[in-house]
Amino acid sequence: MRFIHNWSWTPGSFKLPGAARDVISGEYMNYGDVLELGAWDVRVLVETDA
Repeated sequence: MRFIHNWSWTPGSFKLPGAARDVISGEYMNYGDVLELGAWDVRVLVETDA
């Protein structure tokens, strides 16, 4: 499980090091996808094999 945080007032991004699924939305993401994070945002991801 991964917790991706943006502890800043400025929006940011994070490039995924592997495939994952967002625990809240159910969205599937692939290796290399870029997550856009708002100010003080957090995403909770579960690593997948896809």
